[in-house]
Amino acid sequence: MRLALLPILLAAPSPDPSGEATAAIVPPIVPVRIQAFHNSFKVGVRALPMRDGGDLIAAEKVSHKVFKAPRCAPGGAAFVPVLDADVAADPGGYWQEFRITFDKSLTCQQLTSAGLIEGYAAQGLLSVAETPYVYKLLPPTKQ
Repeated sequence: MRLALLPILLAAPSPDPSGEATAAIVPPIVPVRIQAFHNSFKVGVRALPMRDGGDLIAAEKVSHKVFKAPRCAPGGAAFVPVLDADVAADPGGYWQEFRITFDKSLTCQQLTSAGLIEGYAAQGLLSVAETPYVYKLLPPTKQ
């Protein structure tokens, strides 16, 4: 038997001035498989992206960090995100994105642990900036 995923119909506010709700097709949220580093080991995780986690951050429901360096492409490859904790220890937990900017004295490079990032930041070799973006990370599924 073959199953198909179907979009869910939800009531959404109508863009027309009448103010009546109309049915809108909302695609299901599908986890995206990503690679990340944790304690110098590359791990595969599933990410449920969220746009703005301001409410979660304000309510202190975010307990982990994911470090990204969007302007860094070491050796021409994209910077692989770095996690400050093991996803399996808190499956489904919320992770706030922090952006890394390398100082001129430290060239763009792939970092593989949160401890290394925080150490370089303490030395002034890179800066770490909080963003309002929050993700829900899940352990990888077995294939």
